[in-house]
Amino acid sequence: MENLEVLDLSDNGIKDLPCSFCNLSRLWYLSLRENEMYRIPSVIGMMPRLSWCDIILRRNKRRASVEQEEGLHGILTHSLPSADMRRLSITNSNLSDDFFPLAVAWFPNLFQLDLRGNNFTVLPECIQQFRFLQYLHVNDCEHLQEIRGIPPNLEFFFVVNCKSLSPRGTSVLLNQVWLLFNN
Repeated sequence: MENLEVLDLSDNGIKDLPCSFCNLSRLWYLSLRENEMYRIPSVIGMMPRLSWCDIILRRNKRRASVEQEEGLHGILTHSLPSADMRRLSITNSNLSDDFFPLAVAWFPNLFQLDLRGNNFTVLPECIQQFRFLQYLHVNDCEHLQEIRGIPPNLEFFFVVNCKSLSPRGTSVLLNQVWLLFNN
């Protein structure tokens, strides 16, 4: 199994991944959708070639958000940043505002970030540190109220059905578009 490059473990009741999982040294795509996980498995940070990860955490449990944030902290404290991660999708997973500073530090070279259906309220200024990010999806983030930062090389920004986002909350985005058309 060391030669395995693509692995889809969706919809099968997995609660966590064992440490031995990082022995899949050629794995570049991993899908962990619709399982019994309540946090991001820390082992994904130890996988040398993993460049695309697709995760949906359980959101119907009360402690899911707290345990998931602890899992994200665990990734940062137990491993080195994942410079190879290019595409990350963590959808419908109760991500809060605490996600962004950790993600910027942990996944500095992201090209595509899909965060649809999460619970954060702000796209913070620190998101500008994603220098290579070209695709950002935040559709269906019903609690999103404000956009404070835009990555410098963003080409595609999907922000549909964000019911709490006000015109004032999009002022940074509108200023960015204005600068684009006036340069």
